[in-house]
Amino acid sequence: MPLNTRTVDCISPTVPASNPVSTRTCSGIIAEGYPPALGQAFAFKRQGTDRIAVAVTGEGASNQGAFHESLNLAALWNLPVVFLVMNNQAHGTISDLQAANFGVSYGCEFRDPEGNPYSPDFAALGQACGADGYRIAEPAELAPALRKAVRSRRPAVLDVPMVNEPVPTPGHWNIKDIYRGVFE
Repeated sequence: MPLNTRTVDCISPTVPASNPVSTRTCSGIIAEGYPPALGQAFAFKRQGTDRIAVAVTGEGASNQGAFHESLNLAALWNLPVVFLVMNNQAHGTISDLQAANFGVSYGCEFRDPEGNPYSPDFAALGQACGADGYRIAEPAELAPALRKAVRSRRPAVLDVPMVNEPVPTPGHWNIKDIYRGVFE
């Protein structure tokens, strides 16, 4: 099955709705994309379509019940849904807000006992729940893993490492500057 906009529905606050038939966006609380993606996947399965839902969010959602509940139900009901976790090894926005307001971040940046960045293995977590799990190590691995996850029509978790670095592009803004009250 080729990947196309008629097959994949994406739920993400970061993906523009360029094709309203295939892309829906959510915004609000952390982990907001998981329950709607679960509902879409349930509807797709009941309708007997070849569509699949994809929820895109950060690893900060991993401490929310919606993440675990949606993952467990998707595996239990064998729903066609992919949870793509953008993993920067920290609850970055929360950490930045804490540092901006209190001068220090507490409990948001994951470090091992030696002080090295650490993050849970979300692919293994997905597998432990009965879903497929894909831990992406290199950028070139993302597209093949996503294709495989979509084609399997099973619940899957893609753990995608990210780096929180501002990217200088037109219209760019640095969230850390906004937290400090710098609006230039």
